[in-house]
Amino acid sequence: MKATTVHRLPFPEPGDYSNGALALQYLATEVDTDLAVDLAGYQKFDQLGMGISTVTSNSIGYAANTLVQVGFDTIEYTDAGFNIIPGQGGTTIRDPAFNGWYRIGGWLSLNQLGATTANSFREMQLINSPLPGATGPGGTAIYHARTYTNGTGNDELSLEVTAFLYYGCQLNMFLLHNNAASNIQYLAGTRLWVAQIVPDVS
Repeated sequence: MKATTVHRLPFPEPGDYSNGALALQYLATEVDTDLAVDLAGYQKFDQLGMGISTVTSNSIGYAANTLVQVGFDTIEYTDAGFNIIPGQGGTTIRDPAFNGWYRIGGWLSLNQLGATTANSFREMQLINSPLPGATGPGGTAIYHARTYTNGTGNDELSLEVTAFLYYGCQLNMFLLHNNAASNIQYLAGTRLWVAQIVPDVS
């Protein structure tokens, strides 16, 4: 009995014994094994992780040149491998099965509580800080979006990037501004999200 070149599926030759049932059993076993491998690979892409954290109430006002961590208090949506760290408000990948490439994004809604400093900036930072015991390389990655304004009232910042995340990565959002004339607060509805787009298949 020979086997096909690519998938090594067995097939009888003219000189082989004539036990057709056994030949089919060999073939079915090899096909079943190949299908199991293919299914496991497909499930990696079918079970991608996602988590969305949100703010449900307006913050206090924060002074200029102070890096402020946004306190996410509600899980809007999460898969089993994600959670919010109490007291910190970040989103953490808790399941090694969710290692892979992600779209990381944030939307930060701000309100200026008084006068405007001319050409002052408002900045959102997304920081990936691996927790103790995290797999993958250490260090902290910072992604930021900045806008300048001479107006008053609300400002909005949005940012989305692609990055490889590992088990134990903690994602947080920070606010920074230099509007010395008045404090700025972040508003309810501010969001932070992570959505896996390609799993780690290594």
